[in-house]
Amino acid sequence: MRSLSTRQIHRRLEKLSARIRPNQNRSFTLEELCWEYWRLDRSGFRALVSRFPEFSVFLSIFEREDAERQGSRALNRRQA
Repeated sequence: MRSLSTRQIHRRLEKLSARIRPNQNRSFTLEELCWEYWRLDRSGFRALVSRFPEFSVFLSIFEREDAERQGSRALNRRQA
């Protein structure tokens, strides 16, 4: 697993922020940026968490939400 420097992480978050707010008209919470990072690159976000354990709270939330979504989709398919 590749280790990221703080500068690389900062640059990635800036790029991510620019991607989700191209006209610069609002700010985002750290959770929103992390969610977008998770959505775009799960392995990259896991690498971030391995380097900065304080982000692990987001990882557990995102994994739980993904599991709930998958369970909900499976239930909807069975009902259809």
